Amino acid sequence: MSNSANDKTVVEFKLASAGKSTIKHALQAQLPIYLAANSTNKAVFILAYFTDKQKEMVETVLQELGLDNHPHIFIIDTRKKISASRLNAVA
Repeated sequence: MSNSANDKTVVEFKLASAGKSTIKHALQAQLPIYLAANSTNKAVFILAYFTDKQKEMVETVLQELGLDNHPHIFIIDTRKKISASRLNAVA
């Protein structure tokens, strides 16, 4: 994404289903390459998980890399949930 030639931010999306080694590789190797290729040091990394097991794996990977509290890493919970309208119908 870029608003101008002087303000660039790399946005990287990964699915947790890609696996632990792929996520580590993306954070440790791919992202630095993308940053250099775009002549920027700004990045946002987004991880989406679909299961409890994937959530645990994502949290473990981020902890192992010392990135568990990084302000530019976002984790999206895509597990199925009961919609608000259905919750209201049950109540």
